[in-house]
Amino acid sequence: MDVTRPEGSRIEHPPTNNRPQTVAELPAALSVAAHDVAEAIRVVSGYLELLDGHAAGTLDETAQRYVAGVRDGIEHLDGLVTGLLVYLRVNVEAPAFERVDLAEVLEEALRSLHGELDRRGARVEFGELPAVVADPSRMREALRGLVDNALTFTADEPPVIAVSAERRDDAWCIEVRDNGTGVPADARERVLEPFERAHPRAVATGPGLGLAIARCVIARRGGQLWVGEVEDGAGTSVQFTIPDEVPAS
Repeated sequence: MDVTRPEGSRIEHPPTNNRPQTVAELPAALSVAAHDVAEAIRVVSGYLELLDGHAAGTLDETAQRYVAGVRDGIEHLDGLVTGLLVYLRVNVEAPAFERVDLAEVLEEALRSLHGELDRRGARVEFGELPAVVADPSRMREALRGLVDNALTFTADEPPVIAVSAERRDDAWCIEVRDNGTGVPADARERVLEPFERAHPRAVATGPGLGLAIARCVIARRGGQLWVGEVEDGAGTSVQFTIPDEVPAS
């Protein structure tokens, strides 16, 4: 079939801003969306606290249980969005390596967990830790995630978390060990994936991103992270390596 174009007409090229979104652009878009969701969560949380204060003493037991349920849901959603933002950042943004003191980075990570550590009566023990070449903010996120993970799976006794370092050939091996409920042998690989848990949601209340974030940070530094065996069968040992060689950017 012969198709002719009317005289004087011309073919228009589509505007460049209508091009399909590339995979590389998605993380930035998701980050913006996550920030908007986080802001909405803060607004809802603020109004919930205002309502709770306004209705203080007038709510019956059932209503108070409903308010507590909404508050727990908001806290879970806030933790999920925050974790997703961190996970996106450590996977997409290029790390900035410099020489850092791991003891100082760990202390910074613990400051952000101060309230939770106090609430659970937890103790974090660490001796001399090495100085390594790493991205300080990402290493802080990794250590924070590992300590927070240890707090999530606590046993009946107060949590005790020990952080230590050992020299192995051309790398440092760091161990974060706790006295919690432990990780079953058949789940040690699975729990390193995003949103995976070794225990039911009734026990594992967090978003399931701490170990995944830590593994990504260590992998981009050129190291490895794994869940190791514990000799006495109690608690969890998470270990990771930081090689002397810095990966090419």
